[in-house]
Amino acid sequence: TQNSVKDEFSHGGGGLVIFTKLMSSRHIFIESICFRKGNYQLLDYHQQRVNETFAHFFGGHAPLNLKEILPPLSSTPRRKVRLVYDHSDFEIDVKDYQPKKINLLQVVHHDMINYAFKYRDRSLLDQLFAKVDTADDMIVVKNGKLTDSYYANLAFWDGNNWYTPETCLLPGVKRQALIDEGQLTKAPIGISDIYEYQSVSLINAMLDLAEIEVPISNIRV
Repeated sequence: TQNSVKDEFSHGGGGLVIFTKLMSSRHIFIESICFRKGNYQLLDYHQQRVNETFAHFFGGHAPLNLKEILPPLSSTPRRKVRLVYDHSDFEIDVKDYQPKKINLLQVVHHDMINYAFKYRDRSLLDQLFAKVDTADDMIVVKNGKLTDSYYANLAFWDGNNWYTPETCLLPGVKRQALIDEGQLTKAPIGISDIYEYQSVSLINAMLDLAEIEVPISNIRV
Protein backbone atom coordinates (compact mmCIF):
# COMPACT_ATOMS: atom_id res chain seq x y z
CA THR A 1 0.00 0.00 0.00
CA GLN A 2 1.03 3.63 -0.36
CA ASN A 3 1.10 4.09 3.41
CA SER A 4 3.46 1.23 4.18
CA VAL A 5 5.91 1.56 1.31
CA LYS A 6 7.97 4.29 3.01
CA ASP A 7 9.48 1.63 5.24
CA GLU A 8 10.78 -0.45 2.33
CA PHE A 9 14.03 1.28 1.43
CA SER A 10 17.75 0.72 1.26
CA HIS A 11 20.79 2.95 1.23
CA GLY A 12 23.27 2.71 -1.59
CA GLY A 13 25.34 4.86 -3.92
CA GLY A 14 24.89 7.92 -1.75
CA GLY A 15 21.13 7.88 -2.23
CA LEU A 16 17.98 6.55 -0.69
CA VAL A 17 16.03 4.09 -2.83
CA ILE A 18 12.51 2.88 -2.20
CA PHE A 19 11.71 -0.30 -4.09
CA THR A 20 8.41 -1.62 -5.34
CA LYS A 21 7.65 -4.00 -8.17
CA LEU A 22 7.53 -1.46 -10.99
CA MET A 23 5.98 -3.17 -13.96
CA SER A 24 7.57 -3.17 -17.40
CA SER A 25 4.66 -1.13 -18.68
CA ARG A 26 4.79 0.73 -21.96
CA HIS A 27 3.58 3.81 -20.11
CA ILE A 28 6.08 4.67 -17.39
CA PHE A 29 6.48 8.22 -16.13
CA ILE A 30 8.76 10.21 -13.86
CA GLU A 31 8.59 13.15 -11.49
CA SER A 32 11.77 14.88 -10.33
CA ILE A 33 10.96 16.63 -7.08
CA CYS A 34 13.19 19.05 -5.21
CA PHE A 35 13.64 18.66 -1.45
CA ARG A 36 15.10 21.86 -0.02
CA LYS A 37 15.02 23.81 3.23
CA GLY A 38 13.24 20.98 4.98
CA ASN A 39 10.36 20.71 2.52
CA TYR A 40 9.35 19.14 -0.76
CA GLN A 41 9.07 22.01 -3.23
CA LEU A 42 6.10 22.64 -5.57
CA LEU A 43 4.43 19.45 -4.40
CA ASP A 44 0.94 20.61 -5.40
CA TYR A 45 2.16 21.18 -8.96
CA HIS A 46 3.77 17.75 -9.09
CA GLN A 47 0.59 16.17 -7.73
CA GLN A 48 -1.47 17.93 -10.39
CA ARG A 49 0.76 16.53 -13.14
CA VAL A 50 0.54 13.03 -11.67
CA ASN A 51 -3.25 13.40 -11.53
CA GLU A 52 -3.37 14.53 -15.17
CA THR A 53 -1.14 11.64 -16.23
CA PHE A 54 -3.35 9.10 -14.48
CA ALA A 55 -6.49 10.64 -15.98
CA HIS A 56 -5.04 10.45 -19.49
CA PHE A 57 -3.37 7.03 -19.38
CA PHE A 58 -4.70 5.14 -16.38
CA GLY A 59 -8.40 5.93 -16.20
CA GLY A 60 -10.04 3.93 -13.45
CA HIS A 61 -6.91 3.89 -11.28
CA ALA A 62 -6.51 6.25 -8.34
CA PRO A 63 -3.43 8.48 -8.79
CA LEU A 64 -0.47 8.18 -6.45
CA ASN A 65 -0.69 10.42 -3.41
CA LEU A 66 2.73 12.08 -3.23
CA LYS A 67 2.33 13.19 0.37
CA GLU A 68 1.80 9.57 1.36
CA ILE A 69 4.59 7.93 -0.60
CA LEU A 70 7.47 10.41 -0.36
CA PRO A 71 9.97 9.59 2.41
CA PRO A 72 10.85 11.96 5.27
CA LEU A 73 14.22 13.59 4.64
CA SER A 74 16.68 15.78 6.51
CA SER A 75 16.97 19.44 5.55
CA THR A 76 20.68 19.53 4.70
CA PRO A 77 21.70 19.48 1.09
CA ARG A 78 19.35 20.13 -1.81
CA ARG A 79 18.10 16.74 -2.92
CA LYS A 80 16.61 15.38 -6.12
CA VAL A 81 13.81 12.92 -5.44
CA ARG A 82 13.11 10.91 -8.58
CA LEU A 83 9.79 9.11 -8.71
CA VAL A 84 9.27 6.52 -11.46
CA TYR A 85 5.74 5.15 -11.75
CA ASP A 86 3.08 3.43 -13.78
CA HIS A 87 -0.57 2.69 -12.99
CA SER A 88 0.15 0.36 -10.09
CA ASP A 89 3.75 0.60 -8.87
CA PHE A 90 6.56 3.07 -8.32
CA GLU A 91 10.19 3.53 -7.40
CA ILE A 92 11.78 6.45 -5.55
CA ASP A 93 15.44 7.42 -5.68
CA VAL A 94 16.91 10.24 -3.58
CA LYS A 95 20.27 11.83 -4.28
CA ASP A 96 22.08 15.01 -3.31
CA TYR A 97 21.85 17.57 -6.10
CA GLN A 98 24.45 19.92 -7.53
CA PRO A 99 23.55 21.93 -10.65
CA LYS A 100 25.66 21.32 -13.73
CA LYS A 101 27.60 24.21 -15.20
CA ILE A 102 25.98 25.30 -18.46
CA ASN A 103 27.93 27.86 -20.48
CA LEU A 104 27.15 27.01 -24.11
CA LEU A 105 23.90 25.98 -25.83
CA GLN A 106 23.36 24.54 -29.29
CA VAL A 107 20.16 24.69 -31.32
CA VAL A 108 18.88 21.38 -32.74
CA HIS A 109 15.81 20.93 -34.95
CA HIS A 110 13.10 18.28 -34.90
CA ASP A 111 9.60 18.97 -36.22
CA MET A 112 7.92 15.76 -35.00
CA ILE A 113 9.08 15.58 -31.38
CA ASN A 114 6.35 15.15 -28.77
CA TYR A 115 6.93 15.08 -25.01
CA ALA A 116 3.62 16.36 -23.65
CA PHE A 117 3.82 14.01 -20.66
CA LYS A 118 6.86 13.31 -18.51
CA TYR A 119 7.72 9.89 -19.92
CA ARG A 120 10.62 7.88 -18.61
CA ASP A 121 11.42 7.07 -22.23
CA ARG A 122 13.46 10.05 -23.44
CA SER A 123 15.08 8.25 -26.36
CA LEU A 124 14.33 10.92 -28.96
CA LEU A 125 15.68 13.67 -26.70
CA ASP A 126 18.73 11.48 -26.09
CA GLN A 127 19.25 11.13 -29.84
CA LEU A 128 19.03 14.88 -30.34
CA PHE A 129 21.42 15.56 -27.48
CA ALA A 130 23.90 13.13 -29.02
CA LYS A 131 24.12 15.52 -31.98
CA VAL A 132 25.38 18.31 -29.74
CA ASP A 133 29.12 18.77 -30.23
CA THR A 134 30.97 20.67 -27.53
CA ALA A 135 27.98 22.58 -26.14
CA ASP A 136 26.76 21.86 -22.62
CA ASP A 137 23.06 21.61 -23.50
CA MET A 138 20.68 22.11 -26.39
CA ILE A 139 17.67 24.17 -27.38
CA VAL A 140 15.14 22.11 -29.34
CA VAL A 141 13.41 23.96 -32.18
CA LYS A 142 10.16 22.51 -33.52
CA ASN A 143 8.62 23.99 -36.67
CA GLY A 144 10.72 27.12 -36.23
CA LYS A 145 9.61 27.67 -32.62
CA LEU A 146 11.73 27.35 -29.49
CA THR A 147 10.66 24.63 -27.06
CA ASP A 148 12.90 23.32 -24.26
CA SER A 149 16.44 22.26 -23.47
CA TYR A 150 17.45 18.67 -22.72
CA TYR A 151 16.16 18.69 -19.15
CA ALA A 152 14.66 22.14 -18.64
CA ASN A 153 12.20 24.75 -19.77
CA LEU A 154 13.56 28.05 -21.06
CA ALA A 155 13.14 31.60 -19.78
CA PHE A 156 14.45 34.53 -21.85
CA TRP A 157 15.44 37.87 -20.32
CA ASP A 158 15.00 41.03 -22.40
CA GLY A 159 16.48 43.40 -19.83
CA ASN A 160 13.17 44.03 -18.10
CA ASN A 161 11.12 40.83 -18.01
CA TRP A 162 11.33 37.05 -18.33
CA TYR A 163 9.52 35.25 -21.16
CA THR A 164 9.08 31.54 -21.81
CA PRO A 165 8.24 29.92 -25.15
CA GLU A 166 4.53 29.13 -25.39
CA THR A 167 5.57 26.15 -27.52
CA CYS A 168 7.39 24.23 -24.78
CA LEU A 169 7.50 20.45 -25.14
CA LEU A 170 6.59 19.81 -21.50
CA PRO A 171 4.95 22.42 -19.26
CA GLY A 172 7.20 22.10 -16.23
CA VAL A 173 6.17 22.66 -12.64
CA LYS A 174 8.68 25.48 -12.02
CA ARG A 175 7.64 27.16 -15.26
CA GLN A 176 3.97 27.04 -14.25
CA ALA A 177 4.69 28.25 -10.72
CA LEU A 178 6.64 31.24 -12.07
CA ILE A 179 3.81 32.03 -14.49
CA ASP A 180 1.27 31.84 -11.67
CA GLU A 181 3.46 34.13 -9.53
CA GLY A 182 3.70 36.69 -12.34
CA GLN A 183 7.47 36.32 -12.71
CA LEU A 184 7.29 34.69 -16.14
CA THR A 185 5.15 35.35 -19.22
CA LYS A 186 4.39 32.98 -22.07
CA ALA A 187 5.27 34.34 -25.50
CA PRO A 188 5.69 33.10 -29.08
CA ILE A 189 9.47 32.82 -29.52
CA GLY A 190 10.82 31.70 -32.87
CA ILE A 191 14.38 30.94 -33.81
CA SER A 192 14.65 34.41 -35.38
CA ASP A 193 13.54 36.07 -32.12
CA ILE A 194 16.48 34.88 -30.02
CA TYR A 195 18.48 38.05 -30.57
CA GLU A 196 15.75 40.21 -29.10
CA TYR A 197 16.83 38.86 -25.71
CA GLN A 198 19.95 39.24 -23.58
CA SER A 199 20.13 35.84 -21.91
CA VAL A 200 18.31 32.57 -21.34
CA SER A 201 17.78 30.75 -18.05
CA LEU A 202 17.23 27.01 -17.74
CA ILE A 203 14.44 26.26 -15.26
CA ASN A 204 13.01 23.05 -13.88
CA ALA A 205 11.91 21.59 -10.56
CA MET A 206 15.52 21.61 -9.38
CA LEU A 207 16.63 24.94 -10.86
CA ASP A 208 15.47 28.41 -9.88
CA LEU A 209 14.99 31.24 -12.32
CA ALA A 210 18.39 32.79 -13.23
CA GLU A 211 20.30 30.12 -11.31
CA ILE A 212 21.69 28.97 -14.66
CA GLU A 213 21.79 31.90 -17.08
CA VAL A 214 23.49 31.84 -20.47
CA PRO A 215 24.16 34.92 -22.64
CA ILE A 216 22.42 34.85 -26.01
CA SER A 217 25.84 35.13 -27.62
CA ASN A 218 26.59 31.68 -26.21
CA ILE A 219 23.83 30.01 -28.25
CA ARG A 220 24.92 28.25 -31.44
CA VAL A 221 22.08 28.67 -33.91
